[in-house]
Formats: sequence, C-alpha cells, structure tokens
Amino acid sequence: MIEIKNLSLNVGNFKLQDISFVIEGYTVLLGPTGAGKSLLLDAISGLREIDSGEILSNGKSIVNTDITKRGIGILLQDGALFPHLNVMKNLEFPYRIRKQKPDYQIIKSYAKQFRIDKLFNRSIDTLSGGEKQRIALLRSIITNPRVLLLDEPLSAIDPSMRHGMQRFLKEMKRIVKIPVLHVTHDFEEAYYLADSIVVLNNGKIEQIGPPEKIFRQPDSLFVANFTDMENFLPLEGIDKNVGIIGKTNIYCDIDKGQKKLFTIRADEIIVSRKKFKSSARNFLNMKVKSIRDTGKAILIELINDDIKLKSTITKFSLESMNLKEGEMIFAVFKAKSLHELS
Repeated sequence: MIEIKNLSLNVGNFKLQDISFVIEGYTVLLGPTGAGKSLLLDAISGLREIDSGEILSNGKSIVNTDITKRGIGILLQDGALFPHLNVMKNLEFPYRIRKQKPDYQIIKSYAKQFRIDKLFNRSIDTLSGGEKQRIALLRSIITNPRVLLLDEPLSAIDPSMRHGMQRFLKEMKRIVKIPVLHVTHDFEEAYYLADSIVVLNNGKIEQIGPPEKIFRQPDSLFVANFTDMENFLPLEGIDKNVGIIGKTNIYCDIDKGQKKLFTIRADEIIVSRKKFKSSARNFLNMKVKSIRDTGKAILIELINDDIKLKSTITKFSLESMNLKEGEMIFAVFKAKSLHELS
C-alpha cells in the first residue's frame, strides 16, 4: 500500500496542492487535461522532488529514497519496449538494471498467465499492440514492485483491441495483487477497472470514491460536469419532499423554502406512453424533442414548458414503443434517484 499525505509540488505556474489518498487495490486517477495527473505520477515515482508532504510505503517514508529503490513499477503510454531486444531480453531488463540474476521461473510463470509465453524469441516489431502492452505490463511487475503506476496504458491501442486489454488488466489485478494507480481519460475504462477513483482538477482532489459514487453521486458541480452528468434540476421546496421548477412539481429530498440543485443520470429516467404502477413517484408529461442513436444506446431529449431532460433507452425499447419525435410521453423516475449537489 502507498499512502500520499498532504503532497504539494510547484512546477512553474502550476501547483499540486495538499494531495492525500491511498493507493490500494485498483485506483484510477481521472481529471481533465492539465489537471496534474502525470505530474502526480512523476512525484510518486521519484522523477520529481516534492516540495512538502509524505509518500509512505507500508508506513515508511520513501520521499528521500532513490528512484531505483522505491519499489515502484511504471508503465507509460507506449510501453517503452526496447525495439533492438527480443521479448525475453526485454523481460530480463528490470533484473539487469538492478544487477540481479533474472528469475526465469517467475518470468515463465507470469508469461503463461499473461498469454505471452510463446513469444520469448520474437522481435518487438513483429508484435501486435495488445501483445506489446502485455509484455510491457509484465516487465513492469516482474520484480514485484510495491505499487504499479500506469499512465494511460491503453491510449495508443486500437479501439478494437482496447476492451480485450481492459479485460486483461482486470484479470491481472486478480493474478498479481499489486496496488495499481491507473491514469486514463476513458470513463468506461475507469468504471470497469476501478475499486476507487480519484478525481483531480487544477492540482487539487475534487472527489475520491467508488465508481458508482463518482458517476452517480458527484460531490461538486465540477465532478458532475466532468463526468458528463446529463440532467440538472434546480428546485425550490414547496412542501416536505416536494420541489418545484416553473409549474412542474418533482418529488425529492427537500423541505419547504429550501433551494437545491439535483442531478440524475439519463439511464435512471424511464420513458412510458402511460402511467403504470411503480415505486417511482415522478411521472412528468413531456414532449419528445429528439431521438439520437449514439451507437451504444438511444438518447431521448424531452422537454416541457419548465425543464429539459435526457433519457437513455435500448434500441429494442425504441422499436417496441415505436417512439417518434414530437410525441407526448411520461418521464418516470424515483425521488431517491435525484442526487443533491453540495
């Protein structure tokens, strides 16, 4: 386990400020371009000296430990394999740089689990993108580091191969049991892989939590916008658990006189031609403004005189309902599905 405590680092006009979190299990680091994600990885690995704070490995500070002795494995976007060496020579390299004898039993055992045990004599330029990344991953963990830092490891891989590599990383987590900090811009990748997500913005941590919490219960307007939250409802309480926007009443967690901003994911809003028996209390009569096939789901934009909502449904549901733009339907959702932004 690696613990980051109150880490600060100034680089020019940019500053990482009071960063604190724990790397255990599979941790994903999210944030917009320029948030400081790669800089944070540099600080943890020892490539950059921090200004203040602590980096603890199993409770002991490694701030002043030489980069080669921190026990940290690093994998960059391109894998950084040596093209003039074959696969086995690349896997031997971490031992050579530490002046250790390669442990071929460990190499062959992991290689079999990583499905690259038939590639030892192959040259790097004959490998596929997925094979190169599996070899680069194995090379980064072969000496059993205390933590593995992955800086957008799948960004250079063709989209057709990316899902396979994501499944491989999930399997690697089970096999290796090394704490991982994985930087990505891919929300699906983050949701699929992460035990915990850290959201970084302008050098500060905005939120830490499991994927479900980050994407469905954001702590701030920034996190909601950054994670592409589709629906925002500013409501004023007119009674216990009843808010209003314009003339539209919405059941939610609110008291009379309160003003709150709520969010709700598009996949938590059902569309229906008629009311039906349900635990959902909100049935809003709305017009279908647009229907768009995103390739993964059907995005329905709904409007009335007071609000706009977005709902996602399957293509099968769209065809079953024979839904058309301009039709009136009900937008249905539970009061507990509305999340209050602080």
